[in-house]
Amino acid sequence: MSNTQRVTIILNGPNDWSEWIEIVKTKAKAGEIWEFVDPSTVKTALPAFNEPTLPRPANVNPAKTTISSLDADEKEELQVLRQDYKQKSRRYEQQRAALGNLRIHIQETISRTYLPYTFNCETPHDMLTALKQRAAPTDRARKMELVNQYRKMMKTPKDQSIEPWLQEWEKVYTECKKIKLPEVEEERPLFDFLTSISRISPEFTNAWMIDIQRMQDKGDDLPDLYKMVELFRNNQRLLYAQKDLSYSTHSAFAASYQGRSADSDSKTRRPCLCGVDHRWRECPYLIDSIRLPDWKPDPDIQQQIEGKINANAGLKAAITHAQTQAVIEAAKRQEDAEKDSADVEKPAAGAVRPSKF
Repeated sequence: MSNTQRVTIILNGPNDWSEWIEIVKTKAKAGEIWEFVDPSTVKTALPAFNEPTLPRPANVNPAKTTISSLDADEKEELQVLRQDYKQKSRRYEQQRAALGNLRIHIQETISRTYLPYTFNCETPHDMLTALKQRAAPTDRARKMELVNQYRKMMKTPKDQSIEPWLQEWEKVYTECKKIKLPEVEEERPLFDFLTSISRISPEFTNAWMIDIQRMQDKGDDLPDLYKMVELFRNNQRLLYAQKDLSYSTHSAFAASYQGRSADSDSKTRRPCLCGVDHRWRECPYLIDSIRLPDWKPDPDIQQQIEGKINANAGLKAAITHAQTQAVIEAAKRQEDAEKDSADVEKPAAGAVRPSKF
């Protein structure tokens, strides 16, 4: 079991601003003070942060200055006001403490270069505003930075650190969506991601390329990049589980594993769910496309198979993978057949056509 270490984001430059300010925002919202420190709000537009005052008898009746001079109804009203004051006072003290803690957090999580900009600041809002002016990248610079990061993500890592790479895909995609970069509009990021993983799992890529084309032809909604990354990650976990290999989000995917299904190894293969010794992709109960015109299922076997699949989510996913493999193989056979047919009809290179004389 790997140990998870707590990571503190330090503001060292413009590249750290986005993550750093998000952590500050989370801390401020937890203390219910973000509205008082948000650097995107000008100081004159900030809500007032004032300590609540204790209600006096005059707040109930301006003509009376002592509690004893109030009648029963006025005393009850004053009591309600003071109960409300206690709640407001308690919240004020909590927010004041949170503001103090935030000041400490800001200065503890910035580099020495930026520390002087927090001096002589009356409030955390003043500190954050000063830091934003000096550390936050401009909109144009941020766009260029994200475009470069996105293009870098499209290159499959040569080492085996695939999981961190997937997490980076999700992170960069999120940042690109925030500023509406053209690179992540419509279905473009789906094709970019599938192309980038084609070296790792060509079968997954081919299957989804076919599915996306079908979904587009039917007008169905396409999955977003988050869903595609999730599907790929789960696909890899499933493949590892089928090979009895442990998978951890902190481990790498095996580079030699090319997406083979669990029933590809004849030495360890178990009988199919239907009871016959063949691969799932060869079973007519599981694969619609290989059924002969006169084939009819045995109701008992069909019910037994469906029961096993519905009772086991992992088995259901594995069957889905086998069905996808069958579709890919069928498409490949058809493509090869069409290519062979075209080669037969095309005259061989250098062949001499018969003379008409």
